[in-house]
Amino acid sequence: MLADDMGALRSMNPPNPFVSKSSPVLTVLVAVWALAVTPPAGAQRGPAALLDRVDAAPAATRPRLFSDAELRQEFAQPPSRFLAIDGVPIHVRDEGAGPPLLLINGRLGSLHMWDPWMPALARRFRVIRMDYPPTGLSGFDPSGKTGSARAVELVDKLADELGLEHFHIGGTSNGAVIAVSYAIEHPERIDRVVVSTLEGGRPPPRAVSSELVAAMEEQKPLAPVQSRRFFAAVLHEILANDAIIDDALIDRYWKLNNREGAAAAAEAFTRAQYAFWDTLDVRSYTAASAGPSCCNGERMS
Repeated sequence: MLADDMGALRSMNPPNPFVSKSSPVLTVLVAVWALAVTPPAGAQRGPAALLDRVDAAPAATRPRLFSDAELRQEFAQPPSRFLAIDGVPIHVRDEGAGPPLLLINGRLGSLHMWDPWMPALARRFRVIRMDYPPTGLSGFDPSGKTGSARAVELVDKLADELGLEHFHIGGTSNGAVIAVSYAIEHPERIDRVVVSTLEGGRPPPRAVSSELVAAMEEQKPLAPVQSRRFFAAVLHEILANDAIIDDALIDRYWKLNNREGAAAAAEAFTRAQYAFWDTLDVRSYTAASAGPSCCNGERMS
């Protein structure tokens, strides 16, 4: 049955939220995050016009931070559960039956980003989705360690906890980096690797839409809080299919990325990731992944 699994993965074609209008996705997301969470030097409060708009916005969409308790109430209903892995509460969903497939979300995303794929995947696989710290609803790491290397450690310990001896692994964006790194470090446990938008180094500068530029500038004075309009612009920038962008999707990205403590944790992760890219020949490293793999939109060649 495992021999057919790669073909099954390739043949599934639900609305794909991970293919960008203009690759690479991570270029936009890293640039966006850096602009979003760093207030201008000496800034106290934003322009009066912006603050007037914020004050006039409906209470439900006003920029603010969200607590873990309210986010779990909204986004961690069954089958969500939290497993303590090496001192870190990891948000996990475990569904379906068949060969195990572990999926890792992309930057700014969460395990919910795989929702469109689940009806097809769960018919063929036992699908384990996780929020890798510090994304989604997984807890912040009390050890202070962060970055892809730490995520690989946590994936391995999660696999132990779930009794996964051999499994497929997949990821998108930074989740792709984690998935490939895990396959290199633990080849004895991995059957297949399926990744999208795999990055081979620091994302190069690139132009973004005027709508996103305007949203970034408008929300700077609110840092570290990020506006809902900002995330609407981000999603229209990075998703290939605008038809899947609805209020629920915008709300999820806006709220989860305005989780209390998320901005500082994301900045720390970004610094660790830059160190990973700057101190390692990532292309040579990822070339060491010799097992069967399927890549979409990669920048490794």
